[in-house]
Amino acid sequence: MSEDDFWNLIADASERGKLSIQKLENCLERLPDEQIIEFDGHLIDRIDELDIDRCLKALQRNPAVEQSMSDDGLEYLLSGVISRGREVFEEVRRDASVLESGQWFEHEDLLHVASELIEAREDSPQTATSRRGTVSSPARVFSERYPVPPKDLETDFPADTFGWILADVQDASFPAIEELVYNGGSFAIYPESDSDSVRSAFAGPADAACEKLRSAIDFREIPGLVLNISITVGDQSYGPEVRPICSRNGPFDLRPGVAIGIDRRSLPKSESPELDILGASVVFDALEVYFAGHAQELAAISLLRGS
Repeated sequence: MSEDDFWNLIADASERGKLSIQKLENCLERLPDEQIIEFDGHLIDRIDELDIDRCLKALQRNPAVEQSMSDDGLEYLLSGVISRGREVFEEVRRDASVLESGQWFEHEDLLHVASELIEAREDSPQTATSRRGTVSSPARVFSERYPVPPKDLETDFPADTFGWILADVQDASFPAIEELVYNGGSFAIYPESDSDSVRSAFAGPADAACEKLRSAIDFREIPGLVLNISITVGDQSYGPEVRPICSRNGPFDLRPGVAIGIDRRSLPKSESPELDILGASVVFDALEVYFAGHAQELAAISLLRGS
């Protein structure tokens, strides 16, 4: 899905500049899972393109906007800006001071529409097999790509000498063992899963993808040269917040990654073929989320998924 496609969906679901979530759901329901996830990725990217500090200061000068605004409230309001279409978004992106006057409303539903559609498909009777002919993933994939500054690579960097995908499986049935705090929020670390079969179900596909995708991946798109797939298994009510993944190998060094939450009760039995299928599906889902908007990488991932 391109950025133009994203904005066209917003426009098609709007009437007189007002977005209808029901119409948007109807538009998204016609799309495959991958494109719904890409839509969510575009939404997060558009929010990231806005100057949050300037937007907040401008809104605080607007007498029509509630001043005791939380971080979530600000995100909902910026989502509301995007819901009004490309022209309004571009105006705010160029000059946040336009938020100092007029009526601006939150649109929290827009932030959840993609994940709720995916979740509904997973819960439907038809998801015993997916459109790709594999067991449908009970995972919720969150499409935040984390704000890690890029690093320059040497021209002849030997990309075939390291493993660049890490699949980390954590068990949320235990208390968090550490909370890493950084300037944008925090990230809870749970104990490693004690199930060898569960860990290997995700590590195996990650290693295979790592080897087979080397020639197709532009490593300039992976700051730090590592992509961390954080998989947390928990109760049905558990869902990881979208938050940066921190490395304990340094002073709170941030790594790029994708956070995934899996309902323990929908996890296939250990050592079953379905568990291996789920592991591969989650790894490919995470790669597609991370490389959303990068055609060469997505094409290679799609070919590998179908092989």
